[in-house]
Amino acid sequence: RRPSAGRSGVALAAGRCLNSGAVSSFACFVALELLALLAVLSSLRRMAASTVSGAGRQLYAEKAKLFLFEDGWREAGRGVARLARSGEAPDVRFEFQHAATSAILANHTVVDHVTQCNLRANAGAEDCWAWVAVDSFAAAESQSGSLERHFALKFSTPALAVRFKEAFDHAKELNRISEGHSGDHLLYATQHGRLYTLSNTTWITVGDGMAKLLRHGRTGRARFIFTPHGRSRLVACHYLIDDEKCCNLKANKNDRRCWNWTAVELSQDTPRVTAYALRFREVTLAAIFREAFMQARELTRKAEGFPLEADIHAQRALLCRFSDEAWLTMGYGEARIMRHLREGFSRLTFRRDEAEELAANHLIVEHPEHCVLKPNLASEDCWVWRAQDMSSDEPKVERFALRFGSVARSREFERAFNEAKTPRPLLLSPGRDPAELIGPEVGVTVTRSDDPSYRRRFVLRSGFCHRTIRIGRAHANEVVLTQTGVSTVHIEMTLHKSSESPIAPPLVSLRDVSTNGSLLKLPGAQGGERVLRKDVCTEAGDGAMLVVPMLTKPGERESQQPAQVWLTLSLDRVA
Repeated sequence: RRPSAGRSGVALAAGRCLNSGAVSSFACFVALELLALLAVLSSLRRMAASTVSGAGRQLYAEKAKLFLFEDGWREAGRGVARLARSGEAPDVRFEFQHAATSAILANHTVVDHVTQCNLRANAGAEDCWAWVAVDSFAAAESQSGSLERHFALKFSTPALAVRFKEAFDHAKELNRISEGHSGDHLLYATQHGRLYTLSNTTWITVGDGMAKLLRHGRTGRARFIFTPHGRSRLVACHYLIDDEKCCNLKANKNDRRCWNWTAVELSQDTPRVTAYALRFREVTLAAIFREAFMQARELTRKAEGFPLEADIHAQRALLCRFSDEAWLTMGYGEARIMRHLREGFSRLTFRRDEAEELAANHLIVEHPEHCVLKPNLASEDCWVWRAQDMSSDEPKVERFALRFGSVARSREFERAFNEAKTPRPLLLSPGRDPAELIGPEVGVTVTRSDDPSYRRRFVLRSGFCHRTIRIGRAHANEVVLTQTGVSTVHIEMTLHKSSESPIAPPLVSLRDVSTNGSLLKLPGAQGGERVLRKDVCTEAGDGAMLVVPMLTKPGERESQQPAQVWLTLSLDRVA
């Protein structure tokens, strides 16, 4: 019970004892003493909880409304949400203090964890965040004895909610620094570096120390840290991000052993952009650091899903990798060629079906030995080449083979692959929005009647990237149907031209290329059914259903008809 509930319960029991006369005066005395003791404990508890805001160093404070989940969401009240350090403790904690009663309703450490302290938009609201955390008061407040508590924090404007998320995520970084980045993987380390930082227009010597590159154990993002010799506290800590202004190494004009760059420094209470210079004793050590720095930044790009790279070609194919003098089949998946919007280089990635990790990831470069497509002697629809693969932490030269299922598709891949070798920046002016070049994106989720668990989502883009989703019997198709009567390629789906407008409802174009035909059923009272005409594009919207194959033998009994599959298309705009 809560302290207030406990006090009222003891008082009620004492009153009944006095009225009924069923117990002795000694029992009443014990009940009243217990009531006084609970009041003292409640007061001490409030004093202990208020030490975070009272004696600590406050990093963030903002008015908000707190909700707690206890058999359903309930409003806990309005008050002030804070992020602060408690006294000499290094951990940053979140607390919420009620405005009317000054009671602390929430108090927990902001941890970097798989399931805890991960902010998510509550029911899609832009001004409210929800998360789970081990709260200091949860054990006393919860009837089930669970230490975890579900919180939701609502702000008056979306801008205040964004500011809270930035401060909350930075609190995680500060706590990781105090924990010594436990769980991170070491990528690079050297003791032969001297760090400088720029203050106004003057370079200040931080000192000689240990420079490291670490990869986050959970997110995969890479960071740079620097600790001076003889000191345990970090003086530099930042992520290696793909940004036009940050984390771009530049050779020092006066010293070939020194590299300059800028980054968002995270070791202080407030993040700030800082200029660094790292000088080595030898040119060779400086070259090794640059290579490790670039590889670590590549790991961050991969972990974030290559946010500044857009598809210029995408096809479904079968990937094989040459290992131990034999070809190993990696499985079917999507082969994508992407181009960096700012720098213009291109890469190839391959992700197997239902897999999170990349099976192939390498830059497409002009090289006498790497990225040279050669036809497979055993198959006309297969290409073989070598490349420096970066799908794992360590780059490694691998030999790949891609099989597409048809000669025409393999020729399309060859043309796109060779054109990608020439760097072509797509952002012609600084600060231009990448969405202007990529164009609107429409998500297509396909479900099927013969497999209730089947649910696959594809993204169709306009702009310079044209993509086709193929439905048919061949395993190289995006949607594979093995029923009798289904053609090798039965239907081709592309983005409808009207969907290029961000305010228009999303539509797709369907083209039947089969021999047994297809039936389209549109939702709504005005929808109805129609037969897809062969090699003619027909538009379809959200909720449309495809019947594959269409019944083409009406004179035969139902048992002799080919088995049909109903495919439901769900369309949505990609934010």
